[in-house]
Amino acid sequence: MQPSSSSNPPPRAPRVLSKHYRITTPEYIEFSFELAGIFRRGLALLIDVLVCAALLLACVLVVSLLSLIPIVNELTNSLSLVFLLLATFLVKVGYMWALEWFFGGKTVGKHVMHIRVIQKTGVRLGGMQAFLRNVLRPVDAVPWFFNALNCYFVGAGFALFSSTQQRLGDFLAHTLVIYERPVRLPPPIQLSTEEERFWSDSTFEAHLQRLTSEERNLLLQSSLQREELSVEARLRVFRALSEHLQREFGFQKPANLSDEKLVLSATSKLLSQASAKKASQESAPLQT
Repeated sequence: MQPSSSSNPPPRAPRVLSKHYRITTPEYIEFSFELAGIFRRGLALLIDVLVCAALLLACVLVVSLLSLIPIVNELTNSLSLVFLLLATFLVKVGYMWALEWFFGGKTVGKHVMHIRVIQKTGVRLGGMQAFLRNVLRPVDAVPWFFNALNCYFVGAGFALFSSTQQRLGDFLAHTLVIYERPVRLPPPIQLSTEEERFWSDSTFEAHLQRLTSEERNLLLQSSLQREELSVEARLRVFRALSEHLQREFGFQKPANLSDEKLVLSATSKLLSQASAKKASQESAPLQT
């Protein structure tokens, strides 16, 4: 029996509950992100400050070593200050922006503390968002006297009094800083004899290879984040994915095989195919 259209819940705006940011998709599927706390973000920033200090120290050592060479001594004396100022600007401004852009919202400190910057829509951080959230970092770091001590008084104040724990740069870029708990892959799925025969058919492996990258990513993310979904949303997500696979592949799943187990089995097959392909490429001899 199909549910009537009136039984569908109305669209809901993102909301924050107990330090969790929740997003409801147009398909009424709810995802939850745990917001990173001020203390954890402060430790990540402290690590990044130490990394920046090490980079600046390396620049000073380079200039000092160059000044020992008589031939370039006069040149380094005249350009050393310019070089150090340029290096300071690039490290302070470019370090956070470049790493957050190229590494999906992570810097060295954020990686160590298991936090990440994402857009408020829940998607990966882009280059423009990374630039916007970091262009206001000098303002967040006011007062300047305490900046060397890693005291972001303005930014920390906004984050403390914001329900989404956003500093000024986050408000400008519409970004959030979330905490990513270490993900443990689920144990291997135990299949019955009938299910083994069902998945050992080479036709299904060929179908799986034709899945688009978006479909593969959707299967993988749904499998990894299924514990974060409510029971109702979890059933709805895997039922929709199962029906999509059956419709695209033109098959009927066994009656004793649940929708979730079907999707998890397909995801496991995809990962096995990717691992086998990578292993074959690494073991293949170089062509001359």
